[in-house]
Amino acid sequence: MKRVLLLKAGDAAPAVKVSAGDYDRWFLESLGGAGYHFSVVHAHLGQKLPDPRAHDAVIMTGSPKSVAELTPWMRVAADYLLELGEKKVPFLGVCFGHQLLGHALGSRVVKNPRGREIGTIEVELTDEGRADRLFEGLSPRFTVQATHEDIVDVLPASTQLLAGNSLCSLQAIASGKYLRGVQFHPELASGTMK
Repeated sequence: MKRVLLLKAGDAAPAVKVSAGDYDRWFLESLGGAGYHFSVVHAHLGQKLPDPRAHDAVIMTGSPKSVAELTPWMRVAADYLLELGEKKVPFLGVCFGHQLLGHALGSRVVKNPRGREIGTIEVELTDEGRADRLFEGLSPRFTVQATHEDIVDVLPASTQLLAGNSLCSLQAIASGKYLRGVQFHPELASGTMK
């Protein structure tokens, strides 16, 4: 049984929660199944982050909050993400989690000068992305759901670009063998986005 930790980085808007559930539910529904045990830690509420080795993998959700406006819990979580890499625990940051990873690795998070990206979008894998296990089995161009205003400004040093598109050049990044971030929402179905 694989132990997966979900770091919840915020709460979905009340209207969204009523009709489609909250961030953690989306992950549980899309990834749930035999062979996985999920734990949820509400990082945005300051809940204590467990020993990184207590889980086989860690995922950080999206959030309505902005990494451009760092708070104490975000600083603690950013340090935790780097510790995951050091302890060889696979991490996937999604949207806000991707941006917090970018920040932890030394980049700025800014409001996208090209505007908000929302809805069903297309992203294109780089050569590194096509070779990365995260995207195994996907075509070089694929569609996903997205909703974000902020972006990781520049590719952090010693990080690989895995995917991008015309509105957000850093749609997916990798740092070493264990840390990954995606700006889009692989856990969201198109119906939920609508």
